[in-house]
Amino acid sequence: MWNNFISSSFDINVGIGQGSALLPILSALYFFPIFYSLEKCLKILKIPISIISFVDDGLFVSQSKSFL
Repeated sequence: MWNNFISSSFDINVGIGQGSALLPILSALYFFPIFYSLEKCLKILKIPISIISFVDDGLFVSQSKSFL
């Protein structure tokens, strides 16, 4: 749907297979802006956090001098 125009539906048989060389590049392009904004907002809130992202997994690392 675009404004008031609705196209007819059709099947799409396109994608990137697991293990494709494009997968790390495309995932970085899609996820970087989200992770960058999240990390920036959390640092403004004084929440020390680092985000490490792999193609199939993600990790949030928070460090503090206190166990609490």
